[in-house]
Amino acid sequence: MADLDAELLALAGGDSSGEESMPSSPKPKSPSPPRSKKQTRESPSTDMARKGVAKAVKRTKRRKTYSDDEDEVSVLSQHSESASMSQSDSEANFSAGADDKPIFPYEKLYYDAEDKARIEAKPEIEREEILAQRSEQVERHEQDLTLRRLVASRAREEAKNAAKNKRKASAAELEDTQRKSTRQRTKVGGGRVGEASSAIEAYKRQREEKSLREEQRKKDGLVRRAASPRDDYSDADAEGESDNDYDDRRYKRRTPTPPRDDPIAELADIQRARVGRDNFAQVCYTPGFKETITDCYARVCLGPGRNPGVNEYRLCLIKGFTTGKPYAMIGSNGRPFPVDMYIIAAHGKAERPWSFLECSMSKFTDDEWRRYRSVMANEDCKLPTKAFINSKLDQINRLINHRFTEAEISQKIKAQNDLVEKITRSQEKEDLKAKIAEARADGKDDVAEELENQLAAIVPMKLAFGTSLTKQDTAYVNPEQERLAELNRRNQRLNAENVRKAQLAEMRARKAKKTLAPGVDELFEGGSDISRSGTPVNGLGTPRLAASASISRTASPNPLSLANGTPRSATPVASSTFKPVILQQQKKRGLPTIRKAAMDDEIIASMDLGIDIDIDI
Repeated sequence: MADLDAELLALAGGDSSGEESMPSSPKPKSPSPPRSKKQTRESPSTDMARKGVAKAVKRTKRRKTYSDDEDEVSVLSQHSESASMSQSDSEANFSAGADDKPIFPYEKLYYDAEDKARIEAKPEIEREEILAQRSEQVERHEQDLTLRRLVASRAREEAKNAAKNKRKASAAELEDTQRKSTRQRTKVGGGRVGEASSAIEAYKRQREEKSLREEQRKKDGLVRRAASPRDDYSDADAEGESDNDYDDRRYKRRTPTPPRDDPIAELADIQRARVGRDNFAQVCYTPGFKETITDCYARVCLGPGRNPGVNEYRLCLIKGFTTGKPYAMIGSNGRPFPVDMYIIAAHGKAERPWSFLECSMSKFTDDEWRRYRSVMANEDCKLPTKAFINSKLDQINRLINHRFTEAEISQKIKAQNDLVEKITRSQEKEDLKAKIAEARADGKDDVAEELENQLAAIVPMKLAFGTSLTKQDTAYVNPEQERLAELNRRNQRLNAENVRKAQLAEMRARKAKKTLAPGVDELFEGGSDISRSGTPVNGLGTPRLAASASISRTASPNPLSLANGTPRSATPVASSTFKPVILQQQKKRGLPTIRKAAMDDEIIASMDLGIDIDIDI
């Protein structure tokens, strides 16, 4: 390490035998691209080689017989040679240090076909992780190449400017001091007097390149993982520090561990940023619509697919908007309004305009999401992050909740009216009508007829996709539907007639029954000689009637009579035919059930009050 410090001091400002004399004009060193670790380690040998070359140069004696013109020519030639040599050195360093070859030569993500087959044979999660890591490596490699080319171009421009400045300075110096010595003063380390150390310049260039790389990384939003403590500082960084500082900071992290990258959005996140035709109809005339909806997603209908009768859809990114042929959309109030905007939908790198009507309201499917991810990976396109989708959702919510001002409402109405005017051409018709009236008033019948022909030739613009701004009530009737409607009407008539016939038959049967048994109490159909004075209100304890006769009580004061006048008490009844109701109830077995008591309306509805109403059909 001590030898390295001594060498740096010698290169930076060592003794020179000719320092007492007047130094020549300082020569700025042309910057070159940063060296890698291998190159920085080999820098001492390169410097030593330069030292040997500097010492081996033979100095020719200047003749006193040279004229002033010859001195000027020799000095200019030496300066031009040194400038060209410095420029060639910088270009050589860049060509030697730059690696323009791609990391993955096969399809940007694979080494060869075998590597691709091996990766595709792996499970989906592992395959996606490998492809994501390789995509990051390719991006970093391309950024490094871009920065190297930028630094090399700057170095070449600075070398050219330095050469021009040297020529101008040497010419001015020769004019002032014609007999000044043209011999270049050198230092012990091999450099020229007044020239900055090559090692220090390389260190400065490396630090500048590193700062540029950090700025570019911040702009792109790429945060790399922190390196190991040993790799925090390279050998080139150590050249500008002392031994103690380098040893103390070698095993310390230069910066804290950066946060991990934002995760890639999933299908559920993309579903939330989907925009359909109804959504477009709701906010297409809202201020800030284009800026908000850009970078959202739409499910575009491509038309009939492979399966007959089934449309095919694609998951597309909305890249922007364009104008085209007007078409009509249905608003939230059910009224049509004109629109001339189209979305620019991108599927991978392919872009195409689509109308709002072709954007589906249904959700994305798993197959569509899987296809979109594969296309984005094959075409080296980036997927959105969850943070970006969340920011778009906030913008969409603000757009939906936007409250119009009077100026914005006027602007919206004006835009729609201008588009309607463009479609209907009503203003053009009004102008022609005014010209026709003026021509008639002036007696120019020929001009009026010509204008009338022009007026008749004006027809409204035909809207795209077969849409219209008016709701047309078509007189077309489907014959199949008309036949079914007529069949339904006939069946309804027959049903009504059958119901009426059933009602009349029931009325006739009731009249015949009343004629055959005039003594039957119609309130309690079938007749009963049981007194109801002791029957509770809820009907509990009431004895049930037999199937074909009634039970006679000894306490019944008014026994019923048959139709021929014979009293019921004189009719013999077999004792074995009827059994007490209590015994019949005791014989019943089974689970008890809870029955709902009949309401008053139900009881009245079940009664036959004997009111006959004749309805004429």
